[in-house]
Amino acid sequence: MGIGSQVISVIFRLFELIAGSVVAGMVGEYLHYVSEAHDSPSHDMVYTVAIAGISIVVSLVCMPPLKYAFYGFLLDAALFICWMVAFGLLVNLKGGVGCESDWCYSNWGYYWGGYYNYYPVSSVTAQGVGNSACGKLRAAIAWNFIGGWFWLLSALLGLYVVLRFRNEKKKNASLDQPGNHTIEVGNSKQSGEMSSLGKEYTGATDASTTVAHL
Repeated sequence: MGIGSQVISVIFRLFELIAGSVVAGMVGEYLHYVSEAHDSPSHDMVYTVAIAGISIVVSLVCMPPLKYAFYGFLLDAALFICWMVAFGLLVNLKGGVGCESDWCYSNWGYYWGGYYNYYPVSSVTAQGVGNSACGKLRAAIAWNFIGGWFWLLSALLGLYVVLRFRNEKKKNASLDQPGNHTIEVGNSKQSGEMSSLGKEYTGATDASTTVAHL
């Protein structure tokens, strides 16, 4: 677990926290307006804000680049899937490139604009509500998508770190096996014997040379 992996992990967690906070803030405010109007919110929005809240907690817990944060890569992968589901639900509610669905003006725009204080939802029209809250919905969808991909990146980083750690652990365990030490001792002993034989041979050669000179 190197310094580089730890720094990258903190960056990923920071973006996950930001994305979760933005989505939770925008969707949570919408749910607040719906609650004030004593109406029932969209189940898709309830799901989205729940995933955003869970993501905020998990990103804060996993922010310190400790070992447990990397071992949670399966949770990161699960949250990525949850975020992509929420993204699909929000895009389906929005409809088209702009905010073209009936839900955008009769629900999202209706509550964001505070029209529930003056008119029943049955009397509002797309022209009357307009697209004033469309930018907020687009921002929530965009941060939903961005946050989801950072959860995937965290999952891939965690998987890489865990596999690398296990490989290093296996390598160190194989080096610490008794058989390896025996081989090393045997090789050292054999090298010592060869060195002794070399010295004896050198000594015999020198003696022969001396006798020849005499």
